[in-house]
This record gives sequence, structure tokens and C-alpha cells, in this order.
Amino acid sequence: METNETAKGAQYQAAEQELLKVIEEIEGIEEGDLKGLEEKIYQGIFKIGRKLMEGGMQKGNVSEPVPTKMQGECGHQQKLVGYRSKKLLTLKGSVEWKRAYYQCQVETDKEPDKAAKCSHGRAPADERWGVQGTRTTPGVQQLISYFCAMLTLEEAAETFERLLPLRISARQALNLMKPVGKALAQREDEVVKVLFEEAVQAKTQEEEQASQKIRTDIERLSIELDGIEAADASWQCAHGRGGTETQRRCLSRNESRSSVSGRTRARTV
Repeated sequence: METNETAKGAQYQAAEQELLKVIEEIEGIEEGDLKGLEEKIYQGIFKIGRKLMEGGMQKGNVSEPVPTKMQGECGHQQKLVGYRSKKLLTLKGSVEWKRAYYQCQVETDKEPDKAAKCSHGRAPADERWGVQGTRTTPGVQQLISYFCAMLTLEEAAETFERLLPLRISARQALNLMKPVGKALAQREDEVVKVLFEEAVQAKTQEEEQASQKIRTDIERLSIELDGIEAADASWQCAHGRGGTETQRRCLSRNESRSSVSGRTRARTV
């Protein structure tokens, strides 16, 4: 327990020393110099923040022993060859970070197939902190993307430099925007796909509802008789055959014919 506490103290010792330096600088500012005091504290926050980030990212190496060997994704045994530095661009400025680096212990002549797929080296801490293949933190990407959405690339880079202790060019701002642009395009495609599926589903439901309404509105369906059935119905009327319904229809038909015939004779006279 005492070893862990001692390690934690050493881990953030640089941040404590930086804090003491900032306090000394603040004490040296003349009374009434509000601008100088504000600028000194503003700059000191970034200095302390950088030391805290360096200490925080090293806590895995301090609290736990680093393995000397491990299995690589390529299938080879990897051996610890030392600690390599990597500079990260953060919201607090440039941070130097040392992490364990491993290399594959394999001869290309013996295993040419595996060696072709082997990266020959990796830093597990990069994967753990999500900075594999990049030197920029998500916070920097988010802020520069926000600026680029409202300003030109040159203006966004200039605004970024005025607010943070980092120098960045318009081309760097464009490169940082590319992953964000790809993510937004993918998200837009997903939204369009969902809207299209909802529209198709809504149209299908409307068609089904319309079809059901048509079926429920038809209470009685009349079918036109063909010539044979019509002749048979006329024969039944003429000879008084058929049931009550048939005779009723015959009577209605005769009355209709008589009415039409009477109107015709009246117009003729």
C-alpha cells in the first residue's frame, strides 16, 4: 500500500512543482495589474494541465508492472524493447507521453507468410487510450470541427491558436475534419435509410386501410346477368313461374315498362 501511494506521489510530482512555479509567478505580479494576473493564471492552467495529463496517462505503468513479453495480433511473440515517446496535441497543449513498445521476435526467412502480415511492433497503451495511428485527442478534434463548421479553415485555425497554446494550420484543420465528416455522412445515410423504411411502411399501412374500407363499404353487390339467364327470367315472368321474389321483380319491370310506354304515347300525340 505504501508503495502504491509513493508511486502516485511521484506520478504527479511534476504537476505539484508546476503549481508552485505558477504561485511564485503570481506573487511577483504588481498590485493592480489585473490583465497580467489573468494572463498568468490562464497560462498556468495549461502548464499544470499538461503535467496532470502526462501523469494520468502514466498511471498504468506506475501501478502495475509492464510485461516483458506478450502475444501479438499477428501470432508472434513480442518482446519489450523499451519506452518510446509520443507527442499528443491536447486541449492543454502538446503533451509528451512515454509508453512501452514491443517488437515481434520472428525471422522473415523462416516464416515469410506470417512476416508479411506482421506489423513488427506495437504500443498497447496507444490502443488502450484510443490514439493508435493519431496524435490528436478527441477534444481537439471536437473543438476544431466546431470552429470549421462556422468559419473558414484559415479562420478556424487562427481562432484555435488564439484560445489554446497550440499551433495549427488550415491543412491540419482539414485533416482533423475528415473523420468527423465521414462519421456525419454515415449518420446521415442511416437517418435517410430509417426515414425511407418508415415511409414505405406508412404507405403499405395506408393501402391496407384503404382496401379494408372498400371491403366494408360494399354491403350489396349486383352482378349483371348474361343473355341466357336474362332469357330464362323473361320466360318465368311470362309464364308466372318462379318464386315470390321473381314475381315481384316481374311486376316492377312491367310497371316500369308501362310508365315508359305511356310517356312515349303522350309525346307522340
